[in-house]
Amino acid sequence: MCEVLLKDKRINIYLWGDLEARTTKLAEALQRAGASVTVVTWVDEIPLPKKHIFDIEYNLIPKTQQGKSSVRVVRILSNVFYYWQLNRAILRKRTYYCYREIEKNIKNLRPDYAIAINAFTLQGVAEGAKKIGIPYSYETYEFWPDHAYERARSFLDEQRKFLVNAEKKYARKASFLVTVSDFLAQEYQAELKLDTKPEVIFNAPHTLASAPSPAHSPLRV
Repeated sequence: MCEVLLKDKRINIYLWGDLEARTTKLAEALQRAGASVTVVTWVDEIPLPKKHIFDIEYNLIPKTQQGKSSVRVVRILSNVFYYWQLNRAILRKRTYYCYREIEKNIKNLRPDYAIAINAFTLQGVAEGAKKIGIPYSYETYEFWPDHAYERARSFLDEQRKFLVNAEKKYARKASFLVTVSDFLAQEYQAELKLDTKPEVIFNAPHTLASAPSPAHSPLRV
């Protein structure tokens, strides 16, 4: 039944950062079920080519430039400013730049279905999907509302608020919501006031651990 529903459907998976094992398995499963899958991601550096059964599109994140003055004091001050700007740039790129680029990509590629991986991609996927009239789903590996209360570095406050607000606005509208544990599913159900818990797909097979042998028990061979 799943293969019939997915046959010839164009599904785009949107990711921010390097392609990791979980997203790779998701793309492979959908491709094997009959869909035509493209993973679209934004990275700092294009990795070496690697063969996949699905398509992958890499996009480079723009970088700031380091100070190059020949005067040492000026260069030091420039680099201090550079690293401050770099942090600010990371903040901007992972929020406003990210969602605008994703929204444009969906409008250009026009998939039948879009999947947002983690909060960085959610707003762009939701807005892009709305503009071309397709459904989308949201898969999250962390509980993003917790990040709103961290105060390790104040320049990230705006980013955390953006991500949490994006979830509150767009996660409820997703046709499918997936997370990685029962605990996170319960937390999201309460945080987003969902009627039902999000679906849970574990990162590894969920099996019971074998019972340990008593101490000094005879070795069996």
